Amino acid sequence: AFCSRTEVGLYQVAGTLSSVLALGTFAFQQAWAPFALSIAKDNMAKNVIAMVTEVFIVGGLAIAFLFCAFASEALRVFTNAKYLGARYVVGLLAINVIALGVPQILASAFTLAKKNGPFARAMVVGAVFTTGLFVLLVPRWGKEGAALAVLLGNVLVPVYLFVLAQKVYPLPLAFGRLARNTALVAGFIAVALYIDRTRPFGPVLVAMKIALALALIALLIALYRGRVARALRREA
Repeated sequence: AFCSRTEVGLYQVAGTLSSVLALGTFAFQQAWAPFALSIAKDNMAKNVIAMVTEVFIVGGLAIAFLFCAFASEALRVFTNAKYLGARYVVGLLAINVIALGVPQILASAFTLAKKNGPFARAMVVGAVFTTGLFVLLVPRWGKEGAALAVLLGNVLVPVYLFVLAQKVYPLPLAFGRLARNTALVAGFIAVALYIDRTRPFGPVLVAMKIALALALIALLIALYRGRVARALRREA
């Protein structure tokens, strides 16, 4: 209703590419729910849920970085140059996949607290917010506006759930570290998008993106390897 069929078609192509990431997060969610219930009576349950939430967010965004950075190359391989206009939407929808996964992890906290009402309310709030953003952003920015509306609406849900979870099932989340590392990955995404837009397509551009990806992976391993190992030792 708000944009051309061309914009809708490009959005659909971007959604198809980003759905590859959704397959991975879906598999994780299927394994996570029974595992979370299995440790419900363990003293370390809250610590495990908090660590998994943080690693999922930061690690998931690092994977979404690959979709943001290499969207142009993927579109060139699987489609043709006419579809390159969807490259920014691919990145936004990949990040959205991670935003969609976070509530599924936090849902375990509400299940263990035997209070599922807040989770349902958060979903309704997110849906209403997203619908309003569609009306505001799609007429102005087309497919990018639609992707941004979906992303912002789905980011609101975990933020809302974080607040509610701290009331019914407090998690020892390191919000400062989470915010810092999330901003770090966001910075890498911004750099990747900048060079993609300003550098001509070719081997040099691809090499720069690969170097960025390797640097990000190495940095996150250095930041989290020790923390995850200590959490697993305490759990064992």
